[in-house]
Amino acid sequence: MIDVQAALDRAVFRNHRFSLSPYQATQMVGLTNLRLTISFVDEDLREPHAPAKTWLWEVPVPVSAVTADDVFLDWVLTELIRSEVHEICEGFHVDGEPLVDPHTDARTWSVGTTCL
Repeated sequence: MIDVQAALDRAVFRNHRFSLSPYQATQMVGLTNLRLTISFVDEDLREPHAPAKTWLWEVPVPVSAVTADDVFLDWVLTELIRSEVHEICEGFHVDGEPLVDPHTDARTWSVGTTCL
């Protein structure tokens, strides 16, 4: 297993650093005992007039992601992309309503993108 924290120390997302926290993954096959965490302040797209709040983004780290630095950092980027697609879906509204609500709608568009 690679030194995951050393790999994360080289990475930044929107001027925020990543961290790792212990994660009880004993019942989840294929997961390490780590959780990738990033904390940042941003608006809630579901409540656009509310003040910005601190978000905590956490993702369990799969064993397959910790085989090499480049594999791990590629996995981190993939998870960030998935998160951004989710946020875009929350923020894209038509006639005042989200076109796709990632919390309740599992539609897949013709381009193959899903709002997770």
